[in-house]
Amino acid sequence: MTRPKPPRDPWPWLYWGLFFIVVPLVALWMAHRPAPQVSLPVPALDLPPYRIITAGDLMTASIPARQVAEVTARTAQDLVGHYTLQPAPAGKPLRRDQVVAVPDPALITNTLAVAIPADSTTTLGGALRAGDVVAVAVVPTENATSPVKLLDAVLVLDVRQTQEGEIIVLAIPAARWTEYLAKTQNATVVLALRVE
Repeated sequence: MTRPKPPRDPWPWLYWGLFFIVVPLVALWMAHRPAPQVSLPVPALDLPPYRIITAGDLMTASIPARQVAEVTARTAQDLVGHYTLQPAPAGKPLRRDQVVAVPDPALITNTLAVAIPADSTTTLGGALRAGDVVAVAVVPTENATSPVKLLDAVLVLDVRQTQEGEIIVLAIPAARWTEYLAKTQNATVVLALRVE
């Protein structure tokens, strides 16, 4: 005589069925859940290098927190009154190292960005930085004439390395541009940094 088979226990099947439904649903939810957002000031328009940032240049945007670096400018006060060192695309957060405080807005207003070749002497042994204010003198290489002090206070917009070597970008007043060109021709430019 054959014994009747005991009925199958439905609970293990139910547990495994729930497992295969719930685990993928939880994984899907975790992959698509909204990331935490941070509200930051960002440029409202593309900003060129060496432009003073005004409140009108900024808007507030929500940026995913994972895209915000530690050095990102968090408030409008970190940006307004500073100038950009490089192009700043609209809608992208700015890092604090992409902007420099302007010691005096008159030093950058109505100026031309002029690059001069640099070496360790012109960069004052590497001590010269963007935002420094220097005096500019020229030493003629011909005719052995005396050095000439050209400008008392010029803003150093940037000190950067290029493929051709190091350069210093100065904010030369537009009204003195012709004089600057005439006096720096066949001359060595000398920069002096005030030590306070």
